[in-house]
Amino acid sequence: MNIKQKITKTLITSTKPNHKEILLLDTEVSGFGVRVTPTGAKSYFVRFHIGRGRGAPIRKPTIARVGELASIENELDGQTRVGDEVERARNIASRWKTMGKNGIDPAQQQRKEAQAPTVERMCLDYMEKHGNAKRSGFEDQRRISRLPKALLRKRVKEITHADIEELHRSMKQQPYEANRFLSLMSKMFALAIRWRWIETNPTVGVERFEEEKRERFLSQDEVVQLDEALSEYAEQRGDLQAKEAADAIRLLLLTGARSGELLSATWNQFDLEKGIWTKPSSHTKTKKVHRVALSAPAIDVLESIRDRRNLRGRWVFPSRSGDHRKSLKKAWYDIRDRAGLSDVRIHDLRHTAASLMLSAGVPLDIVGRVLGHTQAQTTLRYAHLTDEAGKAATDALGNVIAFKSTVLKNG
Repeated sequence: MNIKQKITKTLITSTKPNHKEILLLDTEVSGFGVRVTPTGAKSYFVRFHIGRGRGAPIRKPTIARVGELASIENELDGQTRVGDEVERARNIASRWKTMGKNGIDPAQQQRKEAQAPTVERMCLDYMEKHGNAKRSGFEDQRRISRLPKALLRKRVKEITHADIEELHRSMKQQPYEANRFLSLMSKMFALAIRWRWIETNPTVGVERFEEEKRERFLSQDEVVQLDEALSEYAEQRGDLQAKEAADAIRLLLLTGARSGELLSATWNQFDLEKGIWTKPSSHTKTKKVHRVALSAPAIDVLESIRDRRNLRGRWVFPSRSGDHRKSLKKAWYDIRDRAGLSDVRIHDLRHTAASLMLSAGVPLDIVGRVLGHTQAQTTLRYAHLTDEAGKAATDALGNVIAFKSTVLKNG
């Protein structure tokens, strides 16, 4: 049953289902109509040819169900319009007819668009193919989890320079983190170009925030807080991995080592009787063999790890997969929050080790040797700490030696 007249909302609403399908055919745009099934379902459709000429194939796709067009149209062209739904359906019908004349099947185009990879898919592929193999993979996953859902749902090819700039600007209160986000997004979009999903990288040209040189050292009171948090974490979690994560963090503070050096350490690098850790050149940043003397507390921690595992295995900190542990980041975020030290990075433990040695009167060049610095310039970043330690020492001396003349003068 066909009814031919201008389609309006009133006409659609007033048309009741019949035992046969009813077609409301529009007089404004030929081929545009509304289908009413015997069950009462109503949907917009359009009839047109793909190409020109008598032999051109005919298509009759559904545009959308009546009442659901707004969300469908948003997927079609990335825009949300207000106004009469029938008029929007009529406009889509006209657009699809034009595409058909030009040999483009809009329904096929729509399916192709729907299959285009989203930002979420890009993130998943990045983690699977690249991120999970990196030491910083946990950091990448943490940042990806903070991306807005609206951005994740977007097609990769829809992301603009303005989208990235807005995301970056929204994090201006955390310039360091904002810049790391930008670097991660740049890497992912570069891979999307390699995968031929897009042609240009929308992160190009987004200016990074200026980052202040950051130096964070734990005070002795904060070291106590950290130690309490480490014990609490290991006790509450109870498993072997948690206990060894706590021990690893203790050793980072006791040795001033880089986390990568410690986590990749093997038992044959340690001579616990002599108290020496010999780091092979392949494990150090400077690519040179580095010997470090171990303190009694550091030896105690290592012996407790050895006794716990009965010295089975090659790695001091093995992972469940049989390789060595790759990161402490997940454990660290939990531990530092327990200690009330949410602004402290795990690398700050190395800075803290240096500051505590200097405050105890250890010469700057010896501190550099312990940390594995090959250039004195690298250790000079801590030079101001020796000034502070010296000032504290002379203040203490001044308090002990109270000359009578000074007392009289001040009195």
